[in-house]
Amino acid sequence: MKLVESHRAGIAPGTLFLLPVVRGLRLPTIYLCVAIATAAGVAGCTGGQRSEAGEIPSIRAATTAAASTTNAAQPKQPTPGETLRAIHPAIPVYAGAQFRPDLTLHDETGIREQFGARAEVYTLTSTDSFPMVWHYYVTYLGQYRAFAPPTAYPPAQQQWRTMQINLASAMQDPFIPDEGNPLGRNVLLQITESESGPVTVIRYVITPRALDMPQVVVQ
Repeated sequence: MKLVESHRAGIAPGTLFLLPVVRGLRLPTIYLCVAIATAAGVAGCTGGQRSEAGEIPSIRAATTAAASTTNAAQPKQPTPGETLRAIHPAIPVYAGAQFRPDLTLHDETGIREQFGARAEVYTLTSTDSFPMVWHYYVTYLGQYRAFAPPTAYPPAQQQWRTMQINLASAMQDPFIPDEGNPLGRNVLLQITESESGPVTVIRYVITPRALDMPQVVVQ
């Protein structure tokens, strides 16, 4: 009869023998038993294991190391400035000019058809006007006695300007003797005034051997 009443009261049969003991315990002791049972239940849910705080930094460190290995496997491509300085440290590059990979890729086909399959080109653009860019290069190259300054004005009936300078020919016999070493490769500097806007295009055409071309060509 007591068993039936216990079921009605919502008490499991397996816990009936605990009731007299619990009734005899003090309240703090009951709380302690409940806390122990709760901790045991949590440990059972997690398989008796707990995650360490040091595991997350270890995972991050492993991920960073893997990314570093991937980046190390892919060597960094040199910038146009680094490539030009490797040929000769005194090759001038217009300040603020932006390297344009899209225009470089577009210009490669025509450059290689004209100068050979081993020719390279680096195309940059500047928002400065053609006269400003022209003035910088002409002033800079003026330190070489072999340089013949061109005129900045276009021929008659031509609204845009373009200039090509053979740097291998122009950068000789400098006023500063320390910069007198010849260029390791031939470099043509091409400056073109855009017809559609105030943008100046600057190209560096690099060839493995010297070219039989005039030092300065203005169109």
